[in-house]
Amino acid sequence: MIKKHWFNILVYLSLVFLVVKLLSGNHIELPENSSHSQLLMSLFFLFLSFFLLSIRWKLVLKAMDINATVKESIISVGLPVFSKYIPGKVFMIIGKTGYLNKEKGLPVSLLSIAALTDQILAIITGLAMGSIVMLKTGSILTGIIPIILLWSGLVVFLFHPGAIRLLTKLIDKLLHRTINIQMPSSSLILKLLPIHLAYWLSISTGFFFLSSWINSGQFVSPFIALAFPFAVCAGMLVLIAPGGIGVRESVILAVCESIGLTGALPASIAITSRFWFTLGELTIFITALILKKMED
Repeated sequence: MIKKHWFNILVYLSLVFLVVKLLSGNHIELPENSSHSQLLMSLFFLFLSFFLLSIRWKLVLKAMDINATVKESIISVGLPVFSKYIPGKVFMIIGKTGYLNKEKGLPVSLLSIAALTDQILAIITGLAMGSIVMLKTGSILTGIIPIILLWSGLVVFLFHPGAIRLLTKLIDKLLHRTINIQMPSSSLILKLLPIHLAYWLSISTGFFFLSSWINSGQFVSPFIALAFPFAVCAGMLVLIAPGGIGVRESVILAVCESIGLTGALPASIAITSRFWFTLGELTIFITALILKKMED
């Protein structure tokens, strides 16, 4: 019985972890006299970004010769969206493969490669945008050089066939069986970059409007928008932080302070952004749940 419903158990268990993490967070200060038009704009771009996230997943699957409808993409992304809050980043990668494996009988190995490709492209494009923040606020030794090295390593992994062969040999030794990994071609990967950039651009714009709203409608440097993709990618890369909790907020806090925001404002932006983003996750989760019920 547990084996049959493992995917649903994963979803609901991850929700428990999420609630525990959020309830243990700090208090935040919200603006008292501020126009809510900026808040509404931030929510618009937030929800748009989660729709783009589903389209992004659909296009990555298509690059792997896997056909999925928009509805199937929303369901496969939305249902396990909270699984990343379970300790261990493996759920972040394999979570969205469960629905397609269960409903369409697609091999987990192929879906996992698609999910890994999507994740790496997200980190590459997110770090590329976030690097602009480091050019503005960071030093060469503590910011720019580490980002360039990491970004270069990810690019080599995607485009150099030797890196794929090395990964294949490593997996073969760990699993004691041969796994054939076929990454998308370089031309297909390049075609996927625009949708990944569009996702980050949307979520960054939403974060900019959110930050302006928290600052009581006052002007905030546009550079703050690029703090969010950089912070999210940092959270992805820290394996011990479920959902990047703590890491993401620390990066946003540091960027806010480096661009001149003072007092309680940086902390308020950092912590409120977590609840703001969780609202987007909850929205796509409920949407996916409704679409899934309509199928049953």
